[in-house]
Amino acid sequence: MIHKKQFIVVNDAIRERAIAALQALPLGMAVLMQDTTRTLAQNAALWPALRDVAEQVLWCGKPRTKEQWKDIFTGSFFQSEYVPNIDGTGVIALGLKTSLLSKKEFAELLEYIYAFGANHQVEFRRDRAYWLAYYHRLTQPKRAAHA
Repeated sequence: MIHKKQFIVVNDAIRERAIAALQALPLGMAVLMQDTTRTLAQNAALWPALRDVAEQVLWCGKPRTKEQWKDIFTGSFFQSEYVPNIDGTGVIALGLKTSLLSKKEFAELLEYIYAFGANHQVEFRRDRAYWLAYYHRLTQPKRAAHA
């Protein structure tokens, strides 16, 4: 029985291991190749930005939670389809989960939030440059310690 294997191809050595694993597969196995989804650093940048917007901006005359702002931003940026809710008292956005976004899509969403904030005089406690530097540090290959 073959268990799920995942290769995130960030260098030629990993690419070669993935090719070797592919060549060893028995016929009839399924192979899926896809963009990597959002990173932990990107997710870590999302919630403080949403908190800052929630604390500083009213929407439709009311304060909104960071969870509500997440729905507002994702629904707006990705132009979700909106349908009436079950009892007809409101609408909901369909089919969007940030956990399934690619790194590029998630980065674009973060840029959208920061642009909105700039247009609404939001003072972000951690700016875009901080999170870009944080993300860069997390994605750098680990260097082996020399004895």
